[in-house]
Amino acid sequence: MPKSLRGVPIFRELTEIAYLWNEPHRIDGQKLLAAIGPVPRTPFETAIAAALDDLGLIGRRGRGR
Repeated sequence: MPKSLRGVPIFRELTEIAYLWNEPHRIDGQKLLAAIGPVPRTPFETAIAAALDDLGLIGRRGRGR
């Protein structure tokens, strides 16, 4: 890493977790489930449609567009 970036906090943090980009790993979420209960999940199609609508690329029905 260039010396000019070493003092920037985000780059310091990224270098600490850089190994995760190359190492296969899995997070099972059991601790999160125990702490907050079931995590709500948005269906893929719903999320994509909402994102495209937010970007103004499509107009969903019933939204007044």
